[in-house]
Amino acid sequence: MYKRKHIKWDGYYYFALTERQYQEALKQHKNGYSKKYIYKLKNIILYKIYEDCRIREYNKKYIFRVPYICEIGSRLLVKDFKRKGVELIESRENILKFKDISTYENKYSFI
Repeated sequence: MYKRKHIKWDGYYYFALTERQYQEALKQHKNGYSKKYIYKLKNIILYKIYEDCRIREYNKKYIFRVPYICEIGSRLLVKDFKRKGVELIESRENILKFKDISTYENKYSFI
């Protein structure tokens, strides 16, 4: 649907972290979360579409976005993720259930 609707890419890739991964990322910096720090993470999957990341990573609590200069693909595995400009955009309380992601209950733009 994303290609079919000819949606212009917003310049960001999205990824999600578990609670443990998020705490490890915070330990890297004494002042806590900040956009200016470089985050060093292992085995991160980057998604071009926010809704895709949100649904595929249903069991992870924290969703981030990071700016990219060029479009690489719809999904990308990064073994050693080292970037600054990382921005936390969603913090979920609970793991999503089927009702939370169903197309009947939610109106998705691209999926």
